[in-house]
Parts: sequence; C-alpha cells; structure tokens
Amino acid sequence: MRRAFLPYNYECTLYNKLQSLRQGSRTVDEYATDFFHMVARTTLVKTEEQLVSPFIGGLRYQIQIVLQQFNPIIVSEAHQRALSMEIQFRSSWNTGNNRGNSTSLGVNNSTTSTSEASQQRPTATRTDANTTTDTTSQPRLARTSALRCFTCGENGHRQTACPNQNLRGLLNQDVTFDEDPIYDTYDSDSPQDGEPELIAGDTGAHALVLRPLAVKRLDLKTIAHPTPYKLAWLNKGVEITVA
Repeated sequence: MRRAFLPYNYECTLYNKLQSLRQGSRTVDEYATDFFHMVARTTLVKTEEQLVSPFIGGLRYQIQIVLQQFNPIIVSEAHQRALSMEIQFRSSWNTGNNRGNSTSLGVNNSTTSTSEASQQRPTATRTDANTTTDTTSQPRLARTSALRCFTCGENGHRQTACPNQNLRGLLNQDVTFDEDPIYDTYDSDSPQDGEPELIAGDTGAHALVLRPLAVKRLDLKTIAHPTPYKLAWLNKGVEITVA
C-alpha cells in the first residue's frame, strides 16, 4: 500500500525535512506541532532519546543555549522548558523589534524631510555656501595680517620678504698695502748655528728651552744663573748651557 501511493524515497525525504526543521519566527508550540507531525509520519526514528537532539537543534539560538544547561532526556521535557524560556525572552524580542521599526521610521522620515527641504530652498543653500566660503576666508586674512617682520617691525610680511631690508654685499675694490708683509719662515724661526738658547723653569725632569728671539718677542725678563752648568741628559745635536 505504501509502495503504491508514496514516492520511492519518501522516508528519506521526510527524515531530511525533520532534521532541517527550524523554528524561525514561529512560536515554540507551532514549531513543536510541525515536529510531532513529521515524527508521526516517519519510521526511521526509533527511540524518543533520538528525537531530543533534532528538536533542540531546530529552536532559536537563545533557547538552545539555555536548554543545553538542563540536558533534557525526552522531547516533552525539552518542549516545556522551551515554552517557559520563550515567555521570558518574549519581552526582549518585542523590544528589539519595536526599536528596529522606530529606527527605520525615523530614518525614512528624516530622509523625506531632507529631500523636501532641499527641493524647496535651493537658493538658501547657495547663500549658505557663499556665507561659509566668506567665513572660511576671514581667518586666512586675519592670519596674514598677524605676521610681523623682525627687521622693520611692521605687520603683514615676514622678515625674508621685508621691503625695507638693507642689502649687504662685498665691495670689489683694490686695496694697496704700503709695507711688505712679514712672513714667519722656517729659516727665521729655526735656531742659527752658534745662537745661544735659554732654559727657563728648570724643575727637575722638566725644562723650558727658549731662544733669545722668542724672549725678545714675548718681552720676558732674564736673570743670569749664578752657577752655569751644562745639560748632558738632553738628546740633541748641540750642547745647551744653563747660564
């Protein structure tokens, strides 16, 4: 009888519909009624424990999370707990829907009013744009007038663009020197043969050797040593006498 009037894969199709059944926007009672009708028409599900998982999987996500904490064993227990949770969540669902509707209405009203205002007052919009442009240019003028030159002290320009700035440069003039330049050459500074050298500040291991030419240029005073002696520890080609 079933083979004569039912499709070839009727059981498989009905079982797949049972597994993919979802509550959606329906209530828990409406979802449970469709679920039980499909269970009564199929023969693939054997025990009631096997129906708990697809029943909970088709409910809303908020109800599924709470039902997993109770771990119901039979479908009737899951059905009753889902009804009580639906009552608790219904107020929040209605509040969210009302907020969404009011927001959409507000957006539509604001869009309509904006379009009407733009169509009715195009001249006012142009005037406002010109006013905004003038207002924007005023701070720029004020900022330009606030500039002050550090050279002449006047306002309105920088120091680099000062019109009263004195120009400075180099003069291309020939300068004639009456006297011949004096150069310090190596020959004049080097000690000559037989020229005596003076030693000042003889303090043990340190001695300052000066030539008479340097003493004369520095305008130093010299005092004759009471007992002249020779320095034998200096490694030089000529002997130095302390006098």
